[in-house]
Amino acid sequence: MDDNTSRWFYNIKADKRGPVSTATIRELIAAGTVQRGTFIWCEGMSAWSPADAVDDFRQAFVAAPTPEQARQPIEDNAVSTIIPYKNVPALIGYYVSVASLIPILGVLLAIAAIILGVNGLRYAKQNPQAKGTAHAVVAIVLGTLVLLGHLAAFVVLVIMKP
Repeated sequence: MDDNTSRWFYNIKADKRGPVSTATIRELIAAGTVQRGTFIWCEGMSAWSPADAVDDFRQAFVAAPTPEQARQPIEDNAVSTIIPYKNVPALIGYYVSVASLIPILGVLLAIAAIILGVNGLRYAKQNPQAKGTAHAVVAIVLGTLVLLGHLAAFVVLVIMKP
């Protein structure tokens, strides 16, 4: 059938939609809107048929993933383990904790690192695929050590004051 002259109708949950072109049906198949069992019809057909039973679209289903396949998460790679880009609070907390080593300014950065680290750790526990537990722990530990160091320096300066 010709893409320009064929006008297809398709049925989604008892809702008849169309007319649309053959190219549009192919796009809907690729998007997962029209699935293998979705009934479609155009003029010249004797009855509504499942989309994967129509010659014009059979090939589109060979290449198109099923909705279950499309929903499956993409395999994690080594980069997400080293740099937990899916766990933003842990990643930012890690870098802020390193920056908290800057004297004086480090007090504020250490507090931010601790907060971000706790949020990142909480996120990593709720979403294990996000990774970032180590970065969150480093942010908490280093932020705490820097904060304690600044407090100790402040106490020493107050005691040493003449």
